[in-house]
This record gives sequence, structure tokens and C-alpha cells, in this order.
Amino acid sequence: MIKINNENENQKTKNYSDFYTTKFGKTILEKELLILNRELWGCKRVLSIGCGPAVHESQLIKVNPNLDVISIEPSNKMLKEAQQLSKDMKLLQGIAEQLPLKNHIFDCVYFITSFEFIKDSINTLKETSRVLKPGCNILLLISNFKSWYFQIEHAESNSYFESKIEHFDNAKLEEVIAKYFTKF
Repeated sequence: MIKINNENENQKTKNYSDFYTTKFGKTILEKELLILNRELWGCKRVLSIGCGPAVHESQLIKVNPNLDVISIEPSNKMLKEAQQLSKDMKLLQGIAEQLPLKNHIFDCVYFITSFEFIKDSINTLKETSRVLKPGCNILLLISNFKSWYFQIEHAESNSYFESKIEHFDNAKLEEVIAKYFTKF
């Protein structure tokens, strides 16, 4: 039997959550929010898959109170972090490969540095397509695996990236995504 070191997992979750409180993290958050606000313009109901501590979602609902944001995350620890940011967020525990949601109910589904953490990308894309309204969009912001930040983080033995990431090749991810969605 393998014993899981919960203290180590809690620290990884905390380190991941704390990223957006750093100077670099605040800069990244600001840029990601600009992209989200631009791409979600005109949307009424959106799904965030792999929201983690839901930093983006808490900011989105502050700026766009009429935007209905549903956030799904497999990690109970991350959801607890998210609940501390805002009691108004709609959070679900679940996995991207089996979304506990009805068909065709979202104007947009987005992934902010979460798609690369999902093992079964094919079922995730099928589920994403299922919950999207016809003709609506998916937005994926994926880590730059060649960046200095990723290289440093991935090299650390206690890194969230090092322990959780499933896919390291942006070109291969793009090929898989292109089989289900049109890029424009």
C-alpha cells in the first residue's frame, strides 16, 4: 500500500495558489484576464475547466457580474482555496473527461493552464464539445513549455508542474485539439 503525503500535496497546492500573489504572477494574471475579457465578450454562460484556486473566475465575476461562470475542478484542495476567494462562485468538483453537465448549455468553455494537466485529452475535447452550444467557442491558454519559468518550475522536485502535468508538447496538443475544433 502506498501512503500519500498529504502535507506535501497541501504545500504543492498552496504554492500553486500563491503564484498569483507574486509580482510575476500578478503580471500573468492581468494578461490572462485581458484575453478572457476579450474572448468572452458577448457570452452569458461560460465553463471554466480545471479552475484550480479560481483566481481568474473570482476576478471575472467581479468585473462582469452578469456573466454566469461555472467552474469545475477535480481537486478538493483547490476548491477549498477557491471558496476562500469568493462565496459567490459556482464551483463543482469533477473531471473534464466526464462533465456532470447537460448538453449544449455554454457559450464558451475555457481552460487556463489546465488542459495540459488532463490525462485523457480526447474525452475532454468530446465532453467540451458536448456542453458547448452549437457554433460556440473553446478557449485554451496552455503553458509555454519552453519558457524560462516553466523550465525552472518543472525542474523543482516539489513543483506542482513536475508532479501533475501530463502533456509537454504544444504542437502535439494543437494537433489533437484541431481534430475537434477549428482554429481562428
